[in-house]
Amino acid sequence: MRADCDFDISKIKLVDVQNIPDSVSARHILISTPDAVSKIDSIKNLIENGASFGELAKNNSEDQVSALNDGDLGWFTAFSMVFAFEEAAYNTPVGELSGIVRTRFGYHFLEVTGRR
Repeated sequence: MRADCDFDISKIKLVDVQNIPDSVSARHILISTPDAVSKIDSIKNLIENGASFGELAKNNSEDQVSALNDGDLGWFTAFSMVFAFEEAAYNTPVGELSGIVRTRFGYHFLEVTGRR
């Protein structure tokens, strides 16, 4: 059985190429309380002004598993996290903080710690 095509494949043009790393290492802070937006923004501002990410993750993140490890999630690959979080992880430069990301779990921001 042959499917008919409604387009001329010779007219397809490559417009962009991106190298996406196989995996990303990151740490994050999650807040899901009713005042999550203001709380996560305040925590992010503290870190941007020199406060310890690890200490703030331990004392504030609602992800109790990663909070025990300074917010560290370790290495993860594409399609292993919710889309908005993963998009932030793959688009934030190593060593920098992402913007605040809303997922079904609450509000997060992350620091990308590595790519490979």
